[in-house]
Amino acid sequence: MVNFHVMRRIHATLMNEIHDDPKLVADQLGHTLDVNQNVYTQASVATQQGCVDALESALTGKAEFGAFWSRP
Repeated sequence: MVNFHVMRRIHATLMNEIHDDPKLVADQLGHTLDVNQNVYTQASVATQQGCVDALESALTGKAEFGAFWSRP
């Protein structure tokens, strides 16, 4: 069921995905930046997967700074 709170979370999350100004989004929702980021904004599965992939690349030496991890 979609209710008022679900729509607020969708709004905050989508605006975060397009890298809109977090303060502007918080103002639109009528909350502080802290509440907007910690309550309403959620990371998408695609964003979480991208972070995991970047970490894996760094640990396996495939990233630009991967050589750092393979130092003796």
